[in-house]
Amino acid sequence: MDNKDNSSRLKSTLLVKPPELLDDAFKKTTSGLSAQTNQEIWSLFRLFVFFPVPIILLVVLGNFLFESVDPLAMALNVKATNIFFRKIPLEILKIFTFLFNGHSSRYMIAPFTAFVIIILSGAAYVQDIYLLPRYTQGLHYVISSMFSLLYPKLKIDDGEKKISEGETNLLDAIGGPGHVLIQPGHAVMFRHLRRPSKVSMSKAYFMVPFEMVGQIANLDDQHGRLDELQTITKDGISVTLKDIEFRFRILTDVYTRTLSAPYPYSHDSFLQMAYNLTVTDQGPKPWHQTVRGKILGAIQYYINSHNIDYLTAPKGEDEDPRGNLKMELFNREIKASLKAVGAELLWIDVGHVSINEDVVDESRIHLWAEDWIGNAEATRAYGEATRLAYQELGRAEAQAEMIMSIAHALEDLPSSEENTAENLRKIFLLRATQILDAMAESQNEDQSL
Repeated sequence: MDNKDNSSRLKSTLLVKPPELLDDAFKKTTSGLSAQTNQEIWSLFRLFVFFPVPIILLVVLGNFLFESVDPLAMALNVKATNIFFRKIPLEILKIFTFLFNGHSSRYMIAPFTAFVIIILSGAAYVQDIYLLPRYTQGLHYVISSMFSLLYPKLKIDDGEKKISEGETNLLDAIGGPGHVLIQPGHAVMFRHLRRPSKVSMSKAYFMVPFEMVGQIANLDDQHGRLDELQTITKDGISVTLKDIEFRFRILTDVYTRTLSAPYPYSHDSFLQMAYNLTVTDQGPKPWHQTVRGKILGAIQYYINSHNIDYLTAPKGEDEDPRGNLKMELFNREIKASLKAVGAELLWIDVGHVSINEDVVDESRIHLWAEDWIGNAEATRAYGEATRLAYQELGRAEAQAEMIMSIAHALEDLPSSEENTAENLRKIFLLRATQILDAMAESQNEDQSL
């Protein structure tokens, strides 16, 4: 009962899903074979089965319908006249002579010519659809695809496809089949029309038909440089950042390089690197240009968020605008932005800031000059005030001395009452004259100095 149920289930499965079962059977048959071996097996099938069978069928039909061929007589005749066929069994020789004789050869002309025309027309179609410069390139692709002959080759090095100027490489223009040589330190993502196919690194890779080279990753540390970057500060001053240099690489989860994995990288980062690129009207930008744009954009945002005085003439001793800019480029937001394209920043030198507008330097010079002139004027005014204060103090002392002198003169006056008023007047005038002469001499000495 169980055997019947199993057989009935198997029959129902075959009736319901034969394509899936056939596909699974094919996968199991070819799972242990490489892509190149599978391609060559199909090429042999096309070469020895797909092309000869129609020709043989036409020959057989032509012999049966239109020719009166006696294969036994022809086989005996060939065996008797040709010593090379004497050891061949008669049955095999009958089949050979039935297919290849003077009467049957004319039935081969039409299908053989049709196959040749198909190949030549296919080459013309490939040349037209892929805009190949020469017809022989289309013919080369058709022959290599159909019969696994003369596979094209492509070399990956220095982070790019090595194609000479003016050369058209079939693997670059059309895709597989063909061989790709990936130099050490590189990883390449291959893709079909709508999906990625495989990632390979540092070895020879066989591309199946219509498989394309997708993203190329140079696993070495990348160096970027920009001589000038013009932007505007928060207060509207145009500045130029000069000699910006930085290093970055593809993001990796393993930072220790070993002999078995000299160029570690993250598979997820490779996918982000391939599918999160910036797209312009000229197509996707290269990965290193995308990373460079994100780094320079972060630098521009920092400059746009600060005034010119902070960037070029910070007032506080603990203010370091260049150091703060470097720290800003390693913060969480910038790391997340770079991680989105599969990259990480290793090091950066932000260069130096140059002011484009001369009026800013002139204004700064005037401002600094006014500050210095103001300090000098304040010092001069303080000195002048001190001088005037000392002069007033001198006058007061002179007046006090005159009063004291007059008082002492009055004390020395005799106590007799004769001519008292006259003596007072004379003494007062004498003392006043002496004091005025002394003040005049002192003033003349000050003017001469």
